Amino acid sequence: GHGVAWLAQFPGINVTAQREDYVELHVPADQDPEAILRTALSRGDRVTRFEIAEPSLEEIFIEHVGRRAVSDEDEHLASTRRASDR
Repeated sequence: GHGVAWLAQFPGINVTAQREDYVELHVPADQDPEAILRTALSRGDRVTRFEIAEPSLEEIFIEHVGRRAVSDEDEHLASTRRASDR
């Protein structure tokens, strides 16, 4: 079946991208991605590809430093550019 509401049984999982035939999840370290796959298959969902990807360096940075620092840096760069445009 379509829909990802059943993922709520796995605490901490976030759907980061979803299209008609594709779902991308962020799975916390304490969750077993294969348990999610087994549950999907037992529900009768069709799984044609299952991939466990390492987070990107940007995702790791944001996770450890936080989004606030990233947006502060962007704002600093923007204000630096505005000052140099004068």
